[in-house]
Amino acid sequence: MLFPLVKAAKNGKINLLNQMYQMDFILKNNHIKQFGIFLIGGGLGALINLALTYLLTEFFGVWYMGAYSLGVCANIIFNFWYHKNITFKIQDKLRRRMVKFALTNVFIGGGIMVLVYMLTEILKVQYILSGIIAIGLMSIINFLINKFWVFLRYERN
Repeated sequence: MLFPLVKAAKNGKINLLNQMYQMDFILKNNHIKQFGIFLIGGGLGALINLALTYLLTEFFGVWYMGAYSLGVCANIIFNFWYHKNITFKIQDKLRRRMVKFALTNVFIGGGIMVLVYMLTEILKVQYILSGIIAIGLMSIINFLINKFWVFLRYERN
């Protein structure tokens, strides 16, 4: 198992001691702190994306969608560097990790788009609020995928 999960106790009730153990595991292993560091990296990457988009569009006359595409690429490169060096502190198997990171970004980006569409069109949530909700939910999933797949520490044999 990747981390202890809450297990159902007898009669389908959740075991309180197991829940306390899970919370203790999360706090002792700094998952919450690491998630905060992960979010800071994501925020910095988003700022890089928006700043590059603005500069290329306003000062160099690049079409905004082309500029945004370059901003997204810069964001992905920055975030990979940040998470590799700061969030997860991993220095091995970088090519494999970069491919996994890029695939994760495609999945997360698609997930955000689907959630925004569903929240806005089906549930009639205002589109900005839909974006905030979708980014929040997908950030948690993004962190877990990065922690337990992209930047998983390999045991040396």
